Amino acid sequence: MILFEYLKKNMLLTVLTTLPVLTSTAANGLRIEPKDVLDLGNFAAESNQTATFTLHNTGNETVRIGPVESCCSYLKPIVYERTIAPGGSVAFDALIDANVLSGPFDKTISLSIAETKRQTVTLRVKGNAQPAILVPSSRIYVGHIPLQQGWSTNLVFAMRNGISGTPVTEVRSNQDLTATTGKSNELTFSFPPQSEPRRWQATILLRIEGMPHLPPVPIHLEGCNGGSLHPLPRKLVLSSKNPKATITMHRKLPVAAVPTPLRCSIPTIGITESVGSGDSSTVQLVFPTGFMQRLKAEQRIQIELSAEGCLPAVLTVEYAP
Repeated sequence: MILFEYLKKNMLLTVLTTLPVLTSTAANGLRIEPKDVLDLGNFAAESNQTATFTLHNTGNETVRIGPVESCCSYLKPIVYERTIAPGGSVAFDALIDANVLSGPFDKTISLSIAETKRQTVTLRVKGNAQPAILVPSSRIYVGHIPLQQGWSTNLVFAMRNGISGTPVTEVRSNQDLTATTGKSNELTFSFPPQSEPRRWQATILLRIEGMPHLPPVPIHLEGCNGGSLHPLPRKLVLSSKNPKATITMHRKLPVAAVPTPLRCSIPTIGITESVGSGDSSTVQLVFPTGFMQRLKAEQRIQIELSAEGCLPAVLTVEYAP
């Protein structure tokens, strides 16, 4: 569990060091303000920001602005004028889509400047987008949970200074998952015991009650009730002269679960399994004459391997003359 004090401290983290990217005046007489970096400081992550630079032509020739490139999708440059007369100045804006930001950032925009020769000038924009709610992780993989056993876990989150509303949750899941908030900004996920193997996913939207202008924070969970089977390869090629195949079976099981015998959806297919090290085993499949005749006629048949307490795995069997 991550301590609330640690999260709160990190929400206020700012990058304090700056590295100069321009000399005081570029070789072609172009002077840019601010010279080194435009620091937006701390701002609410849900509020878009505009960074404005001023370009001064201190030379004797007209400066022309060529192609402009941003290093990322959420920093959009806007060029209002492409030429700057001697002694003139123009504004240059960079729009920051703060909705996709969380925490400190330091990004660049490159301008191609043409006078007697072309050169590239780099502008830096930095700041600290502070989300209304900060969670230590937005994606949680739960792993394999034993059947007939309930599950729960806690997640501590932080709220930006000045926000006093009550955090609430909305659950979207193919599992009967609940998500509740408690004291000290603690979020509890849980579901009751499950009887059947199943992969599941859930998205929990964490929001501040009474503040619809603040975007919800999505938290994605996924896991598996029971175990799962993972054969390699998943495609087998058989011929009348070779009606056998060997595969490696990897089992992903809950902690302390014991492997159970494999079964096949076609009972006449013989299965011999030799347990190896770790979660893998070697499985030999022997296909009877009746199956091979059917395979020759259909060219492709899918079979299913299963084991008690595990999600089944599908194999594709193809015929080769």
